[in-house]
Amino acid sequence: MDIISIKDLVVYAFHGALPEENKLGQNFIISAKLFTNTRPAGRTDSLDKTINYAEVCHFINDFTRKHTVKLLETAAEQLAAQLLLNFSLIKKISLTIKKPSAPVGLPLKHTAVTITRCWHEVFISFGSNIDDKKKYINDGIRALNNIPQIKNIVVSDLYDSSPYGEVAQDNFINGVLKLSTLLSPHELLDILHAVEKAAGRKRTIHWGPRTLDLDILFYDEKIIIDEELIVPHPDMLNRDFVMVPLQQIAPYKIHPLTGKTITQLVEEIPSTNIHILNKE
Repeated sequence: MDIISIKDLVVYAFHGALPEENKLGQNFIISAKLFTNTRPAGRTDSLDKTINYAEVCHFINDFTRKHTVKLLETAAEQLAAQLLLNFSLIKKISLTIKKPSAPVGLPLKHTAVTITRCWHEVFISFGSNIDDKKKYINDGIRALNNIPQIKNIVVSDLYDSSPYGEVAQDNFINGVLKLSTLLSPHELLDILHAVEKAAGRKRTIHWGPRTLDLDILFYDEKIIIDEELIVPHPDMLNRDFVMVPLQQIAPYKIHPLTGKTITQLVEEIPSTNIHILNKE
């Protein structure tokens, strides 16, 4: 990706842990590297095809002055998120906030915090096999759409599938969606659990009936293994009701552990027992 840089923008704001800092204020020096694709602007010489750095500078100034916090870490986190949310051509940002007048009591040039944040590509499987299955799924997708840190949701067709496991239960409606998010993997997991809970999901029987099931399949190319989350999803390769809809929206996505595309992996499934539901 290309980079547009803003270096040492001086903003008078009121951040600090001490009351007098919040009252009197001081200068903060802000620098940003905005990762984007400058080729469309370079080929057309059009401002509409690029990030207007003057607008970005004024946004930084206004937001930093109006949103007072105690910590530089918080100021940087909030500002980076708002820049990514408000300027669609920024795909990634590296942001530094310097505090030249930090109350340290010793001579120093400045204290500073530097963070890097970006949009992440995530694939999530969904399923329901209780009551009004389509409503649970649609309500869940709508809830995700209402999260400010989530955008660009793409949803596969809905598929009818037999239950997975040995628990006797009704057929499922399944599918896969792709989204972009500023949330970390575990922040996103918490959101998914909250959406499931709002749908009345009860975790009483393993592989049992559920109003709504939401599982993270991929988070960028990351491999995550901990007590709360395993990504890529450890059992996805055995589930035709995941792999077939995933192939529909991301046929050339590469599984980071196998090195194979989703299409290649679907071709390795011995047989599939799902079909697309009629569209209403």
